Amino acid sequence: MKKRIIITSILAIVLAGALGVYYVYNKPHRDVKGETAFVSVDAKQLFEEYSKNEAAANKKYLDKVIIVKGTVKEVILPTDNKGGATIVLESGDEMFGVSCGFDAKDSQNPAVGSTITIKGACTGMTTDVVLNKCSIQKP
Repeated sequence: MKKRIIITSILAIVLAGALGVYYVYNKPHRDVKGETAFVSVDAKQLFEEYSKNEAAANKKYLDKVIIVKGTVKEVILPTDNKGGATIVLESGDEMFGVSCGFDAKDSQNPAVGSTITIKGACTGMTTDVVLNKCSIQKP
């Protein structure tokens, strides 16, 4: 009798785990383009806030959809067909900026030095402030 209870319990745990994995694997991706932006901010201001106090900036921007306006510092094209371009916006710092990652289908190639507005999900700061799932906004 105890064996049957133990085996049933183990099977229930395995089934619950399998259902959890299935749910996470099939969860729809976040549609940043369709979400309303939390705030609109200048790239230099965003970088400055993260540089001064990363914890406070994370509370304000992390995992939120934001609109960032700035000057294109660099365009990094993907080395394969799987990824999209990365656009780095000027931050006032020679080495670092605001890095905006695009999906392959939304990839853009603006001219260096042009001023653009980008909408994306803020994922914090590594050396650059990072936005993902970006799209260029029309003025």
